[in-house]
Amino acid sequence: MLEVSLAQSQVDAASQLRRLYLPGWQRADAVLQALAEHFPSNTDPVCVIPKTVTLNRLYATNVLAILAMADHVVEVLSAEPDPPGIDVVEKIARLHGLGRARDKSRRFLSFASKYCHFFVDAGRFPILDDFAGRGVRYHLGPRGRSRMRGTAEDYPNYLADINRLRAVGGLACCQ
Repeated sequence: MLEVSLAQSQVDAASQLRRLYLPGWQRADAVLQALAEHFPSNTDPVCVIPKTVTLNRLYATNVLAILAMADHVVEVLSAEPDPPGIDVVEKIARLHGLGRARDKSRRFLSFASKYCHFFVDAGRFPILDDFAGRGVRYHLGPRGRSRMRGTAEDYPNYLADINRLRAVGGLACCQ
């Protein structure tokens, strides 16, 4: 049971509103799609750098060490099977070797989920950011949604929440 109901017609209306009244997002998505087509490799730095830089700027993921992140994406995806499992999001999210002493780490879960969504497989990797998390929490309710604890289980729990939302709401969406 959903705490706040959600019908397919509402999802369709929201998609139409996005298409009609948010043309900037349409252009941003078209740019990312063009990058994915023009630079298909996720293991070649020449292909990964423009994708990470553009994604970071268009979706404001706040990765300051963007070249280090691009190298990290190459390293992670070079070691993954094809297709990668959902744990690849957490692997990309954890960027180590930051700071003057190279002893700091940061977690960029929003960046990692968006990178995997746009450049690995949109159907398998839904975007996780504050807005998406709030939407899921709104409909599932605080007791129906998995807690985000800053651990490797966060993204798999989010996927479970998305699947629960789809099933309970009878939705053909949420990618």
